[in-house]
Amino acid sequence: MSGDDTQEKQNYLRQKIMDAGYDTNAFVEFLIEKKGDEGADVANWSLPDLKDVVQEFIALNGGNDANEDNNQQQQQQEEEKNESNETNDEQKENKQQYQQQNNKSNECNYGILTNNTIHCEKAAIGEISNCDNIQITVGSFEKVEGKIFSKAYVSYLITTLPFNWNVRRRFSDFEWLRQHLVANYSYCLIPSVPKKSKNLTKMVGANYDNEFLAKRSRNFEKFLNYIIIDPILKNTQVVYDFLSMTKDDEFQKMKKTADKVKNPAFSVSKAVTIDGNANIEITENKEKYLNEIKDGSVQNENILKKINATIKALKEDLNNAVEKLSDISRNFTIMKDNAIKFKENNSVVQSYVEMSSMFENFSLYLSRQRNLIFVDLKEYFKFVKNNFRSMKDFVHKTENLKNTFYKSFKNLKIKKEELYRKQEVNKWDLDPKDTSIDKNSIATNKNLALEKMLHKETLQVNYQKVVYGFYLNRIINEHERMRLINGNYHLKNCIKMLEIETNNSTNFISALADNTSNLRKNQKSE
Repeated sequence: MSGDDTQEKQNYLRQKIMDAGYDTNAFVEFLIEKKGDEGADVANWSLPDLKDVVQEFIALNGGNDANEDNNQQQQQQEEEKNESNETNDEQKENKQQYQQQNNKSNECNYGILTNNTIHCEKAAIGEISNCDNIQITVGSFEKVEGKIFSKAYVSYLITTLPFNWNVRRRFSDFEWLRQHLVANYSYCLIPSVPKKSKNLTKMVGANYDNEFLAKRSRNFEKFLNYIIIDPILKNTQVVYDFLSMTKDDEFQKMKKTADKVKNPAFSVSKAVTIDGNANIEITENKEKYLNEIKDGSVQNENILKKINATIKALKEDLNNAVEKLSDISRNFTIMKDNAIKFKENNSVVQSYVEMSSMFENFSLYLSRQRNLIFVDLKEYFKFVKNNFRSMKDFVHKTENLKNTFYKSFKNLKIKKEELYRKQEVNKWDLDPKDTSIDKNSIATNKNLALEKMLHKETLQVNYQKVVYGFYLNRIINEHERMRLINGNYHLKNCIKMLEIETNNSTNFISALADNTSNLRKNQKSE
């Protein structure tokens, strides 16, 4: 290969891969998969072959480079039409012929795949695969002092039943687990983990906040219990190691080993499902369901924003009410002291005592209501909001794949129809390896021609359809699964908050009953 040719190929790669923001390491791995170790050297690729593999890589990663090329080619075709010297009659005749041919080719699929499933990786069967009653708790937390080469951190005790695994993990371990799962299982719905605190003293300071860490423990627990009920994620080696590997040095070593494994470009055939088959069927009903999921996610997110705004406004009102009720209680206490000072009747003194107590109980009751709203309810809504956001991100990715596929498919059909109309068979890019193609007769068989021509671009569009179909079915399955899971989660949290409120109300009513009883006793003694 000449130096000029190498420079041209490098410039092409720089424009299509680096400047477009694709993962260069993933692209190199993709080249090696295609041609072995020598694939990593640009000198071992011809420019046409390199362009083909670049377009294939972009198609697998949801890009639209092929669309841009198609648009440019369409534009060029339009310019050729405008520059032609055909008469109006000839143009009219060509249009009529095109319409007649198009009507005859309604049954043609233009070479696009029609199968509904493809083979992929089957989920590994492990110790926890067939266990459906796994319960994970994130309990006690403790501060671990820093050493020469390490900072202080907080570790959380994770207990997994019924296996009786007990391990300790730090914040960065949870963060790593989620990042790893997102990178390798983007087709699964993965909940978020608590964000890293900006105020590090809350976590590792001399007087770190136990309430803050307890809240973080509960969120970690929810995260892990969501992961462990996912039939795909629960069978991954990293989840198993995260829950069962007791020696921290071994666990940290495992993380480093896992990080060294470079993630290849996404391929549905490498995705993991329970039975080793990937559903890629695209139907009108499924796409309608996708739109319903999208609309529902947006609506729920907006509702949660309104609730959050209302809670913020309510917080100030409750704070004022608590303070004012306490102020009334204090004033009754002052009146009680004055009554004693001026030797008022005992009934007056006792009335002031009970009134002070009653308003203090009111204040205490509202204070507990405030905690219920700003701690338990807010924490509940925050986790629900994060789940909505995860689903929204999933929908957004699927929508992008959908738009990319349909745009590419539309351009492909237009280009094929135009190529057939011109009858320039030498430009049809027929697959030289397809022995079923008879170049002498294919020009008269429109359906066959539209199916077989532009086999490289057709392959790219097929890849886009497979990826979109896979994600479409995955998001529907995940949404259905999460509906059942979220139902139980919502019930559990609502019951918890109602129990707290019942206890608060019972204590408040009991306190008021005591106030009434004390006054009645005093009334009888007078």
